[in-house]
Amino acid sequence: MTVTSIFPNESDGCSSEELFNVPMEQSMQSKILKCIEKFYSDNPELRKIAEDISCEIIVNKLNVHWDDVIGLEECKTAVKEAVVYPLKYPIFFDGPFSPWKGILLYGPPGTGKTKLAKVVATECHCTFFNITASSLVSKWRGDSEKYIRVLFELAYSHSPTIIFIDEIDWIATNKGDCILSEPAKRFGSELLSRLDGLVSNENSNVVLLATTNSLWGMDAALLRRLEKQIYVS
Repeated sequence: MTVTSIFPNESDGCSSEELFNVPMEQSMQSKILKCIEKFYSDNPELRKIAEDISCEIIVNKLNVHWDDVIGLEECKTAVKEAVVYPLKYPIFFDGPFSPWKGILLYGPPGTGKTKLAKVVATECHCTFFNITASSLVSKWRGDSEKYIRVLFELAYSHSPTIIFIDEIDWIATNKGDCILSEPAKRFGSELLSRLDGLVSNENSNVVLLATTNSLWGMDAALLRRLEKQIYVS
C-alpha cells in the first residue's frame, strides 16, 4: 500500500512510502518468527534449532528465470513437470496423478544443477529451504535427528515448500565407497524416515530437491525415495 500526502510539508522528513511499504523479506521473517513462537515457545532447545534452520530459508527473491539457463531444454521441461507445475497447479495432480516427492538432479559439475534449483525457487513463489551440511549435522549425539525433525515441521507449516539439498552425496554415499561419520549416518537415517512421511496426501506440498555429481556412489535406500531422477548433461 502506498499513501501519498496531500500536504507534502507535513511528512516530517519521512516519505509515506517509507512508512507504509513493508518489504516482502520483513513480512516473511515475521511469519517465520510467529511460527517458531507458536511451536517451540515451551522448548528452548528446539526453539534455538528452529531459529538456526530459519536462517536457511531464502527470503529475498533470487530473480533467476528459465531464460537465464542456456540450453538444457529437455531438462528444463522435466523440472517443470516434476516440481513447478505440481506446486503451482495442485488441483491437477491428485489421486493417480500425484506428483513425485523426491527429485534428484544429477550430472557432471558445472552443468547448471544449482542454477536450475534457483530458477525453481524464483518461479514457484514458495518457501525455499537451502540446506547445507553445516546447518544440520552436529557432532553431539541426537542433535542431527532434532534438526531434521524441526526442518520438516517448519516445512509443513510453511507449505508449499521446497527443501533443497545441494551435493547430497555427503550424507548418502555408498557404504562400500566411503566410511561416513557417525553424525552423517544418523542424519541420513532420520532423513530417510522423514522422506517416507512425504508420501501421505496431507504433506503433498512439501518436495525434496537434491543434486549430486556421482549418482553411482549414492546410497540405494535414498535413491529409491528420490523417485524422479533428471540427468543434467
